[in-house]
Amino acid sequence: MRSFFLALQFLTVIPVRVHGDVTAVHIARSVGMYPLVGAVQGAIIALAAFPLVYAFPDDMAAALLLLLLTATNAGFHLDGLSDTLDGMAVKSSGDREADIGRRLAVMKKGPAGPMGAAGITMALLLQYLGIHAIIGGFAGNIQHLVVALLIMPILAKWSMAAAIAGAKSARPDGLGKLVIEHAGRRELFTALGIAVAFTVVGAIAAPKSLSPWMLLLPAVMYVLAAGFRRCCNARFGGMTGDMFGALNELAQTGYLLLAGAWLRHAV
Repeated sequence: MRSFFLALQFLTVIPVRVHGDVTAVHIARSVGMYPLVGAVQGAIIALAAFPLVYAFPDDMAAALLLLLLTATNAGFHLDGLSDTLDGMAVKSSGDREADIGRRLAVMKKGPAGPMGAAGITMALLLQYLGIHAIIGGFAGNIQHLVVALLIMPILAKWSMAAAIAGAKSARPDGLGKLVIEHAGRRELFTALGIAVAFTVVGAIAAPKSLSPWMLLLPAVMYVLAAGFRRCCNARFGGMTGDMFGALNELAQTGYLLLAGAWLRHAV
């Protein structure tokens, strides 16, 4: 439970206190609990969906649910997405080491650049549209709506854990380096077990036509995490904490895009 509360404290603004000394090993072990933190976030927005979808039109309910989800971590991951995209936008000069240094330096700057601002805007827009599609697609069936909303942050957090377990640090210091160095297979398989368990339960409660596809989602998120990690290795020489936050936003957006596509073509 200590690992869970550490992860909850790090990834959200939910007020929890972890007493005693916290070491690098404790922080690394909390990576395995990331999907459980996602379950807490998913439960919050799923429970909020009950009154919101009945009190407001679908578009307003979708906006309020996205606002609530973003508020649970105070836009922490959106900031990581912005910084990462600004760094990626730095053009190559032919000198790999110099380019990596410039990209990492850009990421440390405060204000969001053009790519960062565009990335936040597009991520929020696509997530809003995805949640709106889910609300409309499962109109009248609150059980399916709850399942769809609950699973989303769980799988997003699983993608973060999957990327951390095989990453190398782009910086010589920082929290990202600390987590990367001490998280390994134990944390990877713990996170996978939690993500798969929730996905299986969700698949049982989901529409029969969706259930087989849901079971593939942990693997899809793993592939996304591996691809993003490879991209970061190429552009930055490794990963940082901001990049894990960016991956969370990309995973949530990808999940909602898949949900929207399924709802459009489902018979």
